[in-house]
Amino acid sequence: DFGKLTFNTTGGAVSITEDSSTLLTGSSSGDSLVLVSGGALTDDTTTVVNIDNGNASYTGTSISLADDAGDNYDVSGTASFNGGAGAVTVAAAGAVDFGKLTFNTTGGAVSITEDSAMQLTGSSTADSLVLNSSGFAMNDDGTGEVTVATTTSLNAGSADITLDTDTNDFIGTITVVAVGNLLLEDANSMVMGSITATGNVDLNIDLGGADTAETLTLTAAITAADVDVDGRGTNDTLIAADVANDFIINAAEGGTLVSGSSTLITFTDISNLTGGTLADSFTFENGGSVAGTVDGAGGIDTLEGDDDGNEFGINDPNSGTLTDTTNGDSIGLTWNNIENLTGGDAADTFTFNADDSTPQDGALSGDIDGGDPTTDPGDVVDIQFVDQSLPEPCMTDSHRLLPCR
Repeated sequence: DFGKLTFNTTGGAVSITEDSSTLLTGSSSGDSLVLVSGGALTDDTTTVVNIDNGNASYTGTSISLADDAGDNYDVSGTASFNGGAGAVTVAAAGAVDFGKLTFNTTGGAVSITEDSAMQLTGSSTADSLVLNSSGFAMNDDGTGEVTVATTTSLNAGSADITLDTDTNDFIGTITVVAVGNLLLEDANSMVMGSITATGNVDLNIDLGGADTAETLTLTAAITAADVDVDGRGTNDTLIAADVANDFIINAAEGGTLVSGSSTLITFTDISNLTGGTLADSFTFENGGSVAGTVDGAGGIDTLEGDDDGNEFGINDPNSGTLTDTTNGDSIGLTWNNIENLTGGDAADTFTFNADDSTPQDGALSGDIDGGDPTTDPGDVVDIQFVDQSLPEPCMTDSHRLLPCR
C-alpha cells in the first residue's frame, strides 16, 4: 500500500502489485512492466513512464493515465490496458507512443489517444470506444480483434484507418470523425453514423464464416471520394438513413444508392433493401436483381421495374411480388411498404391478388404508372375479386384505380 509510486531499472523487468489504488508520480523506467492495482490506477501531474525494451501491462478497477499536458508514456512493445468493469482513459491531454495496443473492460468506456501510428493487436473489448491516432494511421496486425458493445468513434485525421480482422464485432453505432481511406470489417452487422473521409470508404459485413443474415444500417451522411458496401455473404440487408433515398439495382445483388447528402454508395452481395422514413425509390435496370425483399419502410415510396417487361403482384396492402417476364428472374422476390408502382419500356402487368390467397386484400394506396406509352402499349392491370360486394374498379385517365360510381 503506497501513497505514490515510482520505479526504475537500467535493464530489468518491473512487476508490481498494489493492494489499493495506485498513483504513479515522477519519472519511471524499465525494460518491461506488469503493474496491477487493487483499485483505480491514476497518475500525478508530469508523470513519465518509459518502457523501452518490451511490453507494458496496466491493470486496475479503472485507469486514467496521461491526463495532464506534462505526462508522457512510451512503450516499445505492446501496451495493454485492463480496466475491469471501469473506464480506461489514456492521453486525454498527455503524450503517448506505443508499439502496439490492446485494451479490455467488462463494462467500461475506453478512450485512447496516441501521438503516433496506432496498431491494435490481440483481443480488445469495450462498452464504448473512442480511438484517436492524432493524424497517424490506425490499423491492426491481423490479430487485432475488436468487440464494442455500444458506440465507437474513430479519428485518424487525414491518415488511413484499416480495421479488417474478420472477427471484429462493432455492435453500436460507428462514427468516423476524420480519415483518409477507411476499411472496416465486421463478422456480423454494423450500424454506421457519420463518416468524413478524404479518400475511399469500404464497409464489409457478414465475415464471421457462418454466412448468417446480417445488416448494414446507415444513419447519417458519408462523405468520401468513393463508398463501397459489401455483404460478403447471402441474405444480407442494407438499410438506408432517414433521408430521401434512390436505390438503383443494376446487377445481381448489387447497385448504387444516392442517400441525401452522402457520396454515391455502391453495394454488392446485398439481398434485401430497406428505405428510410422519407420518400424512397427502388429502380431495377436490366440485369439487376435481389433475392430477398425490398421494403420502403416509411414515407411515400416507389418501385420501378426494368425494361424487359415486369409482372407486379399486389397481394396485400402496399405489398407484393415483382418478376421479370423476359428472363423469369425474381428481381424483387417480395416488396413491402411500397405505395407507387412503375413499369418499364416493355409490356408490364399489374395483378391484384395474384397469389389467389384468401382473403384477397391486395391494395395500393398510391399510383400505377405503366411507363412510356410509346414504347410499352401492352401494359395490363388485372384485378381479381372474390368478395362480390366490393365495387368494381375503374381505370381513369390519370391511371389511378377508383371504384365505379
